[in-house]
Formats: sequence, structure tokens, C-alpha cells
Amino acid sequence: MNDHSTPSARASAPARVRRRGPGTANRAPYRNEVKSRFDDPTYEALLKYQAIYGIESTSAALVRITRMALLGVIGMLPADISGVSPTASRVGTNQ
Repeated sequence: MNDHSTPSARASAPARVRRRGPGTANRAPYRNEVKSRFDDPTYEALLKYQAIYGIESTSAALVRITRMALLGVIGMLPADISGVSPTASRVGTNQ
């Protein structure tokens, strides 16, 4: 018989460990990072932009807004400086 009613018997009894299947790890509750980091008027403007252009997620809308802000409406950065000579410049008059 397995009598686990005494304290010593309970201490020596095998501990029952609940096994978790894969993918059932302890996770933090879902938190919308974009909404939590933006102030309300900015987040509402982002949602309006997302709705107007039919963008499926806030992260995709942020990518488009960032690309437009950094690359411009045309999508070009200023051209690299061309025609730069690798030799030192000569400043002054030639004598």
C-alpha cells in the first residue's frame, strides 16, 4: 500500500511534474508594442494611414511611412558625390 498521509511519506513521494507540450511555454501576455509606445494622436493617425492605403498591419504601415520619410516620395536618396579626385587639392596660385 502506498500511504502518503504521513509527512515523511509525502516528502519521499515522487513529485508530480506537469509536462508541457512544445509551444506552451510561459509567455508574457500580448501587448501591442506600437500602441503602447505611440501617443494617442500619432497612433490614430497611423491607423488612418493604414486604412486609407489598405495596408494590412501597423508594422507594414510603419515601413511605408519610414521609407517615405527617409527616401522621399520619389524614393531616391541624394546622389553620391561624383568626380572627386583621389589626389590632394592645390589651393593658391600657380607660380
